[in-house]
Amino acid sequence: TSRFLKNKTIMSTHPTYINYNSKDILNSKLILTCRNPINIAISKYFFYGKRLPHPPKIFDYIRQQIDTIVRRITGHIDYSRNHPDCILITFEECTKYKEKIINILYKFVKQELNLGEINIKHILSLTSFNVKHNKEKGGIKYKVGRIQPHLFHRTGETGYWNKYLTEK
Repeated sequence: TSRFLKNKTIMSTHPTYINYNSKDILNSKLILTCRNPINIAISKYFFYGKRLPHPPKIFDYIRQQIDTIVRRITGHIDYSRNHPDCILITFEECTKYKEKIINILYKFVKQELNLGEINIKHILSLTSFNVKHNKEKGGIKYKVGRIQPHLFHRTGETGYWNKYLTEK
């Protein structure tokens, strides 16, 4: 983040990782992202909940986490509405309309980051979920938390929460 702070551009993928009271944020361009709260809860379940000594059932975990997640996302959205130079995008938009979102973000930060022309196809290839997934399967282990019984695979899918809440 220090690289972005020097350029007065801050990106935050999760509401929990941004300090809304920071003086740096007040005079910065902000790119804030949010995601469907149920998808966040399911992701947290597989990242944290399943590592507990006695993992709860997925629905119980979601029920336990959802209020906090919604409160944080609501704070993120509210802050984006009050900040003078902010863009808010959803994870779902990023996956469904990736090329469009890359162009929107590029235009938003081009001047501040002194960017030249971009190669959309190259960016799309570098940010492909299939590329990342294959690297993880190839032995590059996700290390946050360091207590993982298996690789942490991202799919980039949206709406996949439906299958977890309808299984018997």
